[in-house]
Amino acid sequence: MGVLNVHASLLPKYRGSAPIQWAIICGEKKTGVTIMKTAYKVDSGDMLLTKETDVLPTDTAGTMFDKLAEIGAEALTEALRMVENGTAKFTPQNEAEATHYPRFKKEDGEINFDKTAAELDCFVRGVTPWPGAFSKLNGKTFKVFAVEKAEGKGIAGEIIFADSKRGLVVACRGGAVRLKEIQPENGKRMSDSSFLLGHGLTVGDKFGG
Repeated sequence: MGVLNVHASLLPKYRGSAPIQWAIICGEKKTGVTIMKTAYKVDSGDMLLTKETDVLPTDTAGTMFDKLAEIGAEALTEALRMVENGTAKFTPQNEAEATHYPRFKKEDGEINFDKTAAELDCFVRGVTPWPGAFSKLNGKTFKVFAVEKAEGKGIAGEIIFADSKRGLVVACRGGAVRLKEIQPENGKRMSDSSFLLGHGLTVGDKFGG
């Protein structure tokens, strides 16, 4: 029969070592786990079963990892039971539908503000907790843990608003995004409003440098 493997995506989509992050970054509404045979080509083995779950708007790669670990354990138990009682039936993957994404390096968490607010939300959630979203402003690194769509427009990366009432709002493709939860260099994780109560940022300054 071969060796069984648990993969954290609905194969053949999201082959590779970072399926959870990429599914969120790509805006998937559903993901899951696949029980399959190992094969010479990575994540290409015949499939025994899949288990699906929703990707919530609040999910990060961290929360999805915990969900899929639980689902994967249940799926593997079911798969072993099928093998034991002789009901296991394996299905080849459709190579035409296969996608493969690379693993992340630390620098891959840098935010590119030339994306829509929705895309930036997916990106930040997808790289949380690893490698973690960040951007640089005036030579200092700001970690970003949560964003949301905001009103405004400007050059991508440009600060539009920076006050405790409206928060830290930055222009992006087609609009603006609020950096709701941040951690300044050598500082603590906090809301943008809390940060701006004690720190001034200049409207017109640009993230990404």
